[in-house]
Formats: sequence, structure tokens, C-alpha cells
Amino acid sequence: MTLWDANPRTYIRIKGFMEDMPEAYRLRLHDLGFRQNAEVYCLRHAPFSGPRVFQVEDAVFALEKTVAVFVKVEPVEHE
Repeated sequence: MTLWDANPRTYIRIKGFMEDMPEAYRLRLHDLGFRQNAEVYCLRHAPFSGPRVFQVEDAVFALEKTVAVFVKVEPVEHE
């Protein structure tokens, strides 16, 4: 499962990054808080395959598919 596959209003945990991910993407995402084992909340999907909106800690970011497909995630259960 990738970050792009996350459903709106769900929590996910970053498990790693695809090996063929461009280094520039990896570094920028790391700077933004998208790190291994970080918990991320998927806020919403923009219409017409637009960017996905994610919350990492207190910040909110929109990621396009060209970036989000490189991030491996797993669902996290919250009560």
C-alpha cells in the first residue's frame, strides 16, 4: 500500500520508501516530516485525481501522485 492509496479520514504509518524514489523527493519529504514510522492522517482526496491532503504532526501538506506513490504505508487503528 502506498500513501496515494490511503483513504480519507484514516491514519497510516510510513513503513519506508520505494527504492527507485528520486533522492530529491526523499529528502524533501523527510524535511516535511514524512519519515519512516511517522504517523500520518489522510484528510482528503482532491477531485479529478488531484493531490491528496495529509496531516503530519501540526502541518498539512498536499502531495501529488508522482510523489505519493513512492511512500510505503500501513493502516493504523485509532479509537
